[in-house]
Amino acid sequence: MSHPSADRLSDHAYGLEASPAEIDAHLAECPACCQTVWRLQRERASLEQALFEPAPPTLTLPQPAAPWRIAAAAAILLVGLSAAAVAGSLWRRTQRAERERAAARAELNRRPAPDPEPSFSETLAELCRAEVDRSETEIIAHVELSEEGRTNLRAALEGAAGTPPDVLELFARGEIDEGALARTDLLASLDGELRRGLPGPDYEKLVEYLDKARRAAAGLLAQRAGDQIERAVRLRPDQRDRLQALLVEQTSWRCDIVFLPERGQRMVALAAVAAGQARASIVALLDAVQRTDFDAYVARERAALRRRDS
Repeated sequence: MSHPSADRLSDHAYGLEASPAEIDAHLAECPACCQTVWRLQRERASLEQALFEPAPPTLTLPQPAAPWRIAAAAAILLVGLSAAAVAGSLWRRTQRAERERAAARAELNRRPAPDPEPSFSETLAELCRAEVDRSETEIIAHVELSEEGRTNLRAALEGAAGTPPDVLELFARGEIDEGALARTDLLASLDGELRRGLPGPDYEKLVEYLDKARRAAAGLLAQRAGDQIERAVRLRPDQRDRLQALLVEQTSWRCDIVFLPERGQRMVALAAVAAGQARASIVALLDAVQRTDFDAYVARERAALRRRDS
């Protein structure tokens, strides 16, 4: 059982406690604290009795003061003592608050400084590394490679995975446009790395797997982008089907979409619908109202992908 501090018990005995009900509830269960308060209350009663009881009969005063003067003096003394008790209580509370603040400041000073927030490019690089690790695990699970092939696959992926974060960072900063990103496979060097590092049979099996993975990734990318555009533009079913077919055509040749995180794939999808001939083909599918909504969608997506916290 936790007990109220001596200061709180003293304040309660003198009627100064801010939460008397809480103290009363504790006193009902704690004989020791109850005895302390009882003793303090007796001291208070003795003090008040000494202030107000008449002088002893044997005491002879040369010039007895008028009763109202005695009462006034007693009242002044009682008010002074009460004020002193209040001031003492406030002073004790102030001192406790200062000690608590000092302890809190000392605790904060002992804590290590928080790590700085990672930069945007560092965040992108971490996302890309995580996606490469996931893809490598899937490849090894689905493609039977030799020990040499598995070792060299990792080296080839690590060698090629440094490019996407840098290019995506430039795209997010507006230093390259949608057209440039739409034309650039960010892992174009991977095929050469695999050809040089893997034995012939391993390379052939891996290329076959990556061809299927590219088409599957392009289909998923087209489906997600199609869902977003359908909601923004209110496409008809036939328009949505043609839009998705166009997106697959624009992205299935890319090796990078197999290894890009979700944000990178969104950037590629935006580039595929917002640049060049692909944009013209999409706009040709839409009526005047849908074109306005499509332009608004592209603007919103571009702004979202270029925010560092999205």
